[in-house]
Amino acid sequence: MKKVIVSLIILISIAIVISLPASAVEQNNQRTHNTQLIIDEELNFFSLFQNENNAAEDVVTHDVQAGDSLKEIANEYNVRIEDLTAVNALTSDVITRDQQLVIPNIDVPEPTPVKTEQATAKKQEQADPQQDEVQKARTQENKAQQEQDKTPEKNKQESAETLTMVATAYTAECAGCSGITSTGINLNEDRDKKVIAVDPNVIPLGTKVHVEGYGTAIAGDIGGAIKGNKIDLHVPTTEIALQWGVREVEVTILS
Repeated sequence: MKKVIVSLIILISIAIVISLPASAVEQNNQRTHNTQLIIDEELNFFSLFQNENNAAEDVVTHDVQAGDSLKEIANEYNVRIEDLTAVNALTSDVITRDQQLVIPNIDVPEPTPVKTEQATAKKQEQADPQQDEVQKARTQENKAQQEQDKTPEKNKQESAETLTMVATAYTAECAGCSGITSTGINLNEDRDKKVIAVDPNVIPLGTKVHVEGYGTAIAGDIGGAIKGNKIDLHVPTTEIALQWGVREVEVTILS
């Protein structure tokens, strides 16, 4: 409808120009010039009218309802309260029902993509390959050192002498026993002490050994019946000694 009105205005203006008196040549030139001026002016007016109309259509408004607040309206349209207040020239946070508020058109900047730790690490690796080589060299060096540290213990275990022996068991209170070994260990004070009686010609006194089924012990005693490949294990009670009985065990010389 608005376009039709503008078109009518242009036609009426042209008709008025044509009806003005003038000489034939002047009239023709004047008509052409005036007509062009009027068309240009009307086109400018129409363009301005359309721009204003489009701008008006882009404006977003909100009619205040009962219970509305500036904070709720700002959150609804994803704008800041400060911008909402400034655009509507508000002097306070008080708004009234049926009040029309203009919603500001705020361009929200796109969030800056956050670099992941993996991407950062990859970039650092690409930027400094020499540092990566140094780190690899250190890792290999640490592994070699660990293997070297294990070597003496491994060699020690491999070189340890193992004997197959016949083992019996005794207590500190057995018949004819004083509870004190030939090396001075008081078994009466420590019934759980791991001590074995040995033939010193086979296992020297003071030697640390590991006995299969018994554990780590000290060769700290001798016995009249303990000769050659025989050993006697100290245990806390007679019951345990009887349960042990006579066994063939592996004895490893530790030190």
